[in-house]
Amino acid sequence: KIEETKRLWTLGNYSRFVRPGAVRLEVETDNEVVRASAYRNATSGTLTLVVINNSVDPQVVTFADVDTNLPVLNVYETSAAQNLAPVYSGAAQATYTLAPTSVTTFVFQTDEGA
Repeated sequence: KIEETKRLWTLGNYSRFVRPGAVRLEVETDNEVVRASAYRNATSGTLTLVVINNSVDPQVVTFADVDTNLPVLNVYETSAAQNLAPVYSGAAQATYTLAPTSVTTFVFQTDEGA
């Protein structure tokens, strides 16, 4: 029997979007409650960021130096209200609000990879 837990959905933020052969990139954050990791898929060029909000409050984040040649963004959230659910699809925005105690995956890709 497999029991659905938030931990299962959280692992999905990595296993579904960080594919074999992806290269981990350096990420810096100036927020003590937000942790992030980034991965580049060598084949497709897709950039995936997995961002963890350890706070019980929403956190606003801005991505600097994100590849502007990747115009399509899909965002998936695991939180108290969501289980790896798509919460946004479209053009990249200037800022994003992370749900409290959440794991959010940002997938930047070309139009062809969408």
